Amino acid sequence: MNRPSVFYGFSAILGIAIGVDGFISGTTDGFGIFVMLVCGGGALLVITSLYKTFSTDPSEFQVPFYAILVMGLCALMALLSVVLQVAG
Repeated sequence: MNRPSVFYGFSAILGIAIGVDGFISGTTDGFGIFVMLVCGGGALLVITSLYKTFSTDPSEFQVPFYAILVMGLCALMALLSVVLQVAG
């Protein structure tokens, strides 16, 4: 298992969920400054995760395994909340 790829993959999933949530809020309530910041923050999180995935040396990655599990749980919950928001 390549730990940096998994960790930053979960981070990218969080960014996608945040960006989609902001976009959904913008289409229903209008695009204000807060919604634009949420969408931009989600996009920046995805871009940063992709950059760090390809630029991090796996031997220098120092995040413990439980932090990767917590990040995965957070990504799953964020993705589930967006899916439920779209479905409901």
